[in-house]
Amino acid sequence: MTQPAHPDAVPPPWPLRAIETYYNGHHFRSRLEARWAVFMDALNLGYRYEAEGYELDGLHYLPDFYIPAWDAFLEVKPLLPDDGAILKAMRLARASTRRVFMLIGEARPAGYDVWRWGLTLRSGVVWNPGLVWCACAQHGVQLHPWPAFADDEHRIEEAFCQAAEIRFEFRR
Repeated sequence: MTQPAHPDAVPPPWPLRAIETYYNGHHFRSRLEARWAVFMDALNLGYRYEAEGYELDGLHYLPDFYIPAWDAFLEVKPLLPDDGAILKAMRLARASTRRVFMLIGEARPAGYDVWRWGLTLRSGVVWNPGLVWCACAQHGVQLHPWPAFADDEHRIEEAFCQAAEIRFEFRR
């Protein structure tokens, strides 16, 4: 299993606009979100894209994905999240009592990092950086701390390949 990279990329000095992308019946706000959807589809990990928005103490938040099998939210970011994105993830974890995963970077081995917020009975919201995708017969597809044991690492590698190789049509 490859250790995830920390994307320390500096945002460009000009405003970039993501390309909206149509894939599998959804209009994704970016190619990055669409590639992560391809990755999850390749793993047969069901998701709902932008299923529900939330008002969290004055902040409005529309998580990118809800993963029913995990009863968790998944947010996609191209770069390290700013304080506002972190605050939204923490508030959503607290208000929903569900885990919130933040995928940072590209859908490729060693090209991403995963952060997690969730609740514990003792300390409230917890944060766990450095999770990796793994698949095994007993637990299915999960995110675990690195290094993680996986008896079906080939499935993860194939999903990364599918996400990298897909070509999306440009639509206006």
